[in-house]
Amino acid sequence: MMDQLLVPSLACIAAMAFGGALLLLRAVRRERLRARLRDLEGVLDTLEQSRPGSQWLRPVAALGKIVSPSSLERVQKHLAKAGFHSAESVTLYFGAKMFLLFIGLVGLGVALYPTELTFNAKALLSFTGAALLSFVPNLIVRVRRERRRAEIRHYFADVLDLLEICVSSGMGLELAWNSVADEVRYLSKTIG
Repeated sequence: MMDQLLVPSLACIAAMAFGGALLLLRAVRRERLRARLRDLEGVLDTLEQSRPGSQWLRPVAALGKIVSPSSLERVQKHLAKAGFHSAESVTLYFGAKMFLLFIGLVGLGVALYPTELTFNAKALLSFTGAALLSFVPNLIVRVRRERRRAEIRHYFADVLDLLEICVSSGMGLELAWNSVADEVRYLSKTIG
């Protein structure tokens, strides 16, 4: 009787140990990947800050932090569709809008001061012009988003063909995605 229970018990313990080892291995791999992603985020932030012209954008980003709404997810997704993936993109976006609004108010106010319009007309024209000027970042994001969509449409058929070739040759899906992404990135840099 003891022999009949010993073999299934040992098999159960072995299966549990094997499953636990697989789960532990998976957790270790995920932690390594997370650590690598954290390192890459630091590198990307460093590259973003060392980019030429970024010292001019810092005050605009600081202004954006002050006026940014608390719910930024929708705006961040909107900017990501246009290719702006950095952590500061939302604050820079709102900072640019406020900066252009301020510049529009002051610039149009100074430009309209010597005219013979009434104060109310000058104020209305200044506010209207400043509001229109504050929509320039929206237009820039829209143009970038449309350009990015066109680029994705342009490469989509080639990406599918390359992906199908890589997978049918025995490559894993993740490795195939990485290979195709590298190839498309190389082509877009050399052509565009």
